[in-house]
Amino acid sequence: MNKKRLLLFGFAAVMLFFSCNLDESLDKLESVNKVQWDPTIAAPLIDTRLTISDFLDRASSAFIEVDDENLIHVVYRGDLASLKAKQIAGIPTQNFNGQFGLLQFHVDQFNNTGSTTVEFSTIFNFGPDNMEIDSLTMNACAVSTTLSHDLQHDVDIEISLPNVIQENGQPFVINSSLPYSGSSNTSKNITRDLKNAFFDLTKSGNKLYSQLPANFKITINQSGGNPITTSDMFSFNTDFLYNEYDVLYGFIGNKVISPSDLDSIELDLFRGVDSNLQNINFRIADPRLKFYMSNSYGIPIAAQISEITTISRSAGKLSATGFPDPLVIPTPNRQQIGETLVDSFELNRTNSNVADMISNIPQHLIYGFGAEVNPVGTTSRNFITYNSEFKISVDIDVPLAGRADGFELTQETDISDMTKDLNDLEDIDQLEEILVRMFIRNEFPVDVDLQLYFQDSSGNTLDSLFQEGQMLLRSASVDGNGRVTNSNDYPLDITMTREQFDIIKTATKGLITAKLNTLKQNGNQPEVRFYADYGIGFKLGMQAKASIKVDVE
Repeated sequence: MNKKRLLLFGFAAVMLFFSCNLDESLDKLESVNKVQWDPTIAAPLIDTRLTISDFLDRASSAFIEVDDENLIHVVYRGDLASLKAKQIAGIPTQNFNGQFGLLQFHVDQFNNTGSTTVEFSTIFNFGPDNMEIDSLTMNACAVSTTLSHDLQHDVDIEISLPNVIQENGQPFVINSSLPYSGSSNTSKNITRDLKNAFFDLTKSGNKLYSQLPANFKITINQSGGNPITTSDMFSFNTDFLYNEYDVLYGFIGNKVISPSDLDSIELDLFRGVDSNLQNINFRIADPRLKFYMSNSYGIPIAAQISEITTISRSAGKLSATGFPDPLVIPTPNRQQIGETLVDSFELNRTNSNVADMISNIPQHLIYGFGAEVNPVGTTSRNFITYNSEFKISVDIDVPLAGRADGFELTQETDISDMTKDLNDLEDIDQLEEILVRMFIRNEFPVDVDLQLYFQDSSGNTLDSLFQEGQMLLRSASVDGNGRVTNSNDYPLDITMTREQFDIIKTATKGLITAKLNTLKQNGNQPEVRFYADYGIGFKLGMQAKASIKVDVE
């Protein structure tokens, strides 16, 4: 159960406790027609202790961390930039097609012997036009070739890609047949898997990269007395599909990557803070923005942060100062293929204005970035693995140390189930009073003025749990280092009359408010620290006094 709601459900619990005891009593009163008595029933309901984690919003996107000194840190984590291999050097489907015919020599040879062989070679310019690929090893790839001809004879085909070495260590070769079927055109599709195949694209053509030789060997065997001429044609259409590589070597060219849209990280630590944010004095002692630049590309990358800004209702926009421009992005060498190199820097109160940014109670961190791959003047060859990634990430580290004054936190809670249970207790004719006895131990260096309002469905306040100013928890005392030395204990009795009880039964919502300020002593407000072992001890018991009238048949 949400511990903020324990107090509310305490009222229902004591009534249910009372009802259960009443059922047991009825078994003992079989000979009595009508009974009236005036009991006083006490019920201990809650004995618990809340730590700082219980007060932080469970729906928050933050992480709660504890350092070696037991100090609590609220940490937001996000990626400012992430560039994967497909975004920088993806290889789309590669398509190649062509046709070739017979020379008179082939026609003469066929007419003399009943068979002839035609050989044809071509170069596939493999890869995007703006990339130079030396070699690659495929993780997923398939070659699909559709062959067709208008010869009226049987055809045997051999297609070889001598610079594609298959997983078995052999060059890639396809052998197939297209027997004459009586049609004016004969075609066939052949598909083969090239997973784990190695492509060497440097050994042929007029360039030393991105060129893949392909050889076609066509053997034509006579079928009946059908004619053959130099106008008979043979065609191919070849697709390289998927093209997901494990490793690619080459030069991918200069690429400027500048996303046009800014992005943001929600900072919801202060989600419950009163929206007007007036008269608030708040200061986090040493917040930090920790940036991490990681890179597993063998490619020089120049990157820069174009904007780091917080957005606050009270102070508007405030942009960060102090971050390096350009960023230093580490680049692995060929001996470090598969490794991710990381560099980092930190903005803190000594080298930037980050303390002002976080102390303005921001709701969002807005950021933008830009990057240039292979900056102008780069001549070194590159390598990429399929899992390569360039990433800039940030940790927004807010250690809970500082001071605050003027905060008002509010939270609504649905109490309709509780009040429904109270309305179902029809056996209570004359509830005289309910006594709520509380004991609170405050170990936090914070003054808390606490109130609970009972409201109807329209948000109108019907009653409150405490008299104004009654539930004021004074801060625990601290030493010169901001560490709590002694807790403060608060016993409190609240008497609720039947009239108040009847009002509460009509409520559907509860509004919890807490006005906070850190410790003030001798006219000063020193910085205080929140440790994981701090807490609030909470005990609650109830005593109900009522006149109950029941009919016993």
